[in-house]
Amino acid sequence: MNQSAKIMGISFPKLTLNESLQILNDVVNRNKSELFHVVTGNPEIVMSYQSDQQLRKIIDEAGLVTADGIGIIMVSRIKGEQLPERVTGCDMLIRLLEMGNLKKMVFLFFRGR
Repeated sequence: MNQSAKIMGISFPKLTLNESLQILNDVVNRNKSELFHVVTGNPEIVMSYQSDQQLRKIIDEAGLVTADGIGIIMVSRIKGEQLPERVTGCDMLIRLLEMGNLKKMVFLFFRGR
């Protein structure tokens, strides 16, 4: 089984929100200074990718690309390369903030002892 769906030239990994968050958590825990950027690809971004060379370079170099748009999910299903779910930037941001908050709480709890 292919681990990504190719939609108009962009490879979208077949990842759920939780799997995407795990990747980001692993990146943070590596504590390296290299650039890691996430692109939340919606239909407008996919269309712009076709003609904007600078955007194409940014997306092609992304550490993670998520399917942020029901149109992307629908196209993946039509092509038979079904993406598991929509992974929006907003949903990821909220969960990342929650994860960061929990880590801070745990850190402060253990540090205070």
